[in-house]
Amino acid sequence: MKRPALIAAAALLVIAGWETVTLVRVSAGAPRDADWAAARATVEGGFQRGDLIVFAPAWMDPVGRQHLGHLMTLDDVVRMDDARYGRVWEVSARGAVAPEARGEVRRDERYGPLRVRLLERPAENVLWDLRERSGLAEVDYAGRLCTLVRVPGRLDAGTVPLGRRLVARAGLTDFRARRDNRAFARLRVVVDGKPVAEASIGSESGWVPLEAETTPGPGRLEFVAEVDPSRGGQPAVLNLCVAAEARQ
Repeated sequence: MKRPALIAAAALLVIAGWETVTLVRVSAGAPRDADWAAARATVEGGFQRGDLIVFAPAWMDPVGRQHLGHLMTLDDVVRMDDARYGRVWEVSARGAVAPEARGEVRRDERYGPLRVRLLERPAENVLWDLRERSGLAEVDYAGRLCTLVRVPGRLDAGTVPLGRRLVARAGLTDFRARRDNRAFARLRVVVDGKPVAEASIGSESGWVPLEAETTPGPGRLEFVAEVDPSRGGQPAVLNLCVAAEARQ
């Protein structure tokens, strides 16, 4: 009877030792205040209006905003995507890379465990967007600036200036409603009476992209939402939130 007890006690000692070493290692690798101060000084020194600041890993975002949030606008935080930004500052740790960090590296500095990079790439020319008709909403557990479309329902954006591409994102808002929902919403993007893009969106779909090639010039734009009968599930209260841009 003593042998199993001894083995269990030894295992507990090994686990406790491993956890202690892990905690010490994590603590030693955490950025210090001086590291954040140096990163902040670098970004502040080179920041230009219209730059985007991102953090990686994503869980570092709240801490990053404490140090650099004064340079970030609400539109930056609740952006549809990062295509309109030509310059991106990435503050990262533990070898993580933000999905927005694409382009030519112009600066690459290290301050303790923090890495600060400035990347440049061509920015999309946005001719029109839905932001004037939008409000703040939660989609995929993140804040979004988007326009509510109840399902079934229709959003008539009117006649808008179109470029060569129409880019939209949509998702179900309100995590409590998503938790209780088993149905899918089908969203169609309609230009001049013709569907150009479509997506089926459910509780776990997240922030769904829809894109279509368009003919430059004025066009009548609508978003049509209905319960998707092909995906099963009981019809529920579905609140879609939509963001869209017409790009050159």
